[in-house]
Amino acid sequence: MSQGDITKINPLSFTNRKLKWLGDFDLFEKFVNDTLNIKGEWKVPRGGCKQLKTKDITVRWYENRSVLLDGPMKDEYSDILQRIATISPNNISNLGVDDFADVSPTHMPSLPNINNFMVNTNMSSAELLDFDAFQNDSAHFSTNNGATNGSEQTLKEISICVEGNALDDVMNRLNALSNEFEIYKSETTIVLNELVDGYEIRNSQVRDNQLAQENDLLKKANMALKSDVHKLECLLSETSSKLVAAESEKASLVTVIRLMNEDCANAVKDVGDNVRSQTTQPRNPWCTVHTRSENQKGNEVTRLHNQFSSLEDEANELNNNSDFDASVINIDSDIQQPTLSQNMSESTSKSTEPKDDRTQGTSGNSDRVPKKGIALIGDSIIKNVSPVKLSKRKVYKFTYPGKTTIEITNELAKINIKPDPSHVVIHAGTNDVPVESIDECVGNMEKLITTAKQKFPNSKIRISGLTLRQDSDLISKIEEINEKVQSLSSKHDVTFISNMSIDETCLNSSGLHLNAKGTVILTTHFIKFLRDGQSLSSLRPQKHSRQDFPKNTINHLAELLNAIMNVNK
Repeated sequence: MSQGDITKINPLSFTNRKLKWLGDFDLFEKFVNDTLNIKGEWKVPRGGCKQLKTKDITVRWYENRSVLLDGPMKDEYSDILQRIATISPNNISNLGVDDFADVSPTHMPSLPNINNFMVNTNMSSAELLDFDAFQNDSAHFSTNNGATNGSEQTLKEISICVEGNALDDVMNRLNALSNEFEIYKSETTIVLNELVDGYEIRNSQVRDNQLAQENDLLKKANMALKSDVHKLECLLSETSSKLVAAESEKASLVTVIRLMNEDCANAVKDVGDNVRSQTTQPRNPWCTVHTRSENQKGNEVTRLHNQFSSLEDEANELNNNSDFDASVINIDSDIQQPTLSQNMSESTSKSTEPKDDRTQGTSGNSDRVPKKGIALIGDSIIKNVSPVKLSKRKVYKFTYPGKTTIEITNELAKINIKPDPSHVVIHAGTNDVPVESIDECVGNMEKLITTAKQKFPNSKIRISGLTLRQDSDLISKIEEINEKVQSLSSKHDVTFISNMSIDETCLNSSGLHLNAKGTVILTTHFIKFLRDGQSLSSLRPQKHSRQDFPKNTINHLAELLNAIMNVNK
């Protein structure tokens, strides 16, 4: 039998230590089931591969015709397949049963099965393996020690072939396992890397989202804390400023009240004492008339100082002060000093003239220059300011409720005060704030200042700043207007009166106009600046006119007695 015939009847091939099935899969399936006696179900674990798996052996067939074996009996089955694949024409008829006797499983293939397989696969023209010949040859080899050299050579070839085939089978299995391991390793590495990357990406995304949410929460909490701190700082600053202003106003009001009470008590006491001293003093009906000296002129009259002239100013001051209505004692300004006889008056010399330049004789009051008044001009904020509380001088009050700064500026032309007042206090702009912008309000105030300076060129002009209101939206606007008007006042050489100490507690129910407390504070500001910026504690009225009343009277009497003594001499 030729090698080509063997290839035709034997689809198994063992080359490069690899088993291959040269036929189709149906023929290989029939060979495994019938010849190798391996029963089971063929499955497709992956593309290009078919697998039959039992508890003893696993057979895999690939599309590239490769055949791989695995399992506990893989070595035995691999040895059998290698022997079948390496059968040559010279020794195929010499194979016996002993060549397959070392296969231990009972269901292993037998030579009759192989012969039947070859017959059933339409390979009848090929020379079949003779089971009886294998038996006879085996007995012949075992009993005949004088076998020919050809038979020994055949056995050696079979032994060498079997050993080589076993080594090739091991190498093939190792290569197959290595290839499968590399494939599984690469696939596993790829899948593992993908899983790790996906896990890390998901975790990083989750962490990023958590960090972003925590960051947003922290930012919101930080902003809320900053807002609370800013509000508390503003509240603390506002409270501190209010406290300082309240303490200052309290001190000013206490000083004013104390001074006014002292003035009232002193005035009442002094006037009462003076009146009693004059009414209870006994009069001497007898007087000595001396002759007139020759060097005196007949028409010369000695002027005596009016000891009650100081009471005239006190009476006017008390009558103009409405705070002491319950304790005012009306003094007649026409009360004259009791007159001495003409002879005594004519006998006085020129050296007895009084040194007081304020009043000389009974006609001194008619020569006195009238004091200039004070003009108070403004909107409804000053409507409750009492003129008699501002000054002892005459106060001209002009109130224009509801009018804007421009309208009050136009009203200045209608005001006619003669002579010009010494001070002009203007409070305007309250009605401009809700409807005008900041620049417009400041521009209107500048027009008012220039018009007032033209109207009253010889007067000291005071601009009263805007007071706060309950409209929280306008507070910052009012503060900015006051700052700009203050700078504008310095530019035009007028005085600015700040009213920022007037807070919400100084407003009435309307939230705009002043209550009694606010009116008192505003009046105090006006009084302070009417006295040319002096503090209220330094505005104690001069009392020497009342305190020196008895002393002045005694001095005048002493001068009169000296004159009489000189005449007698």
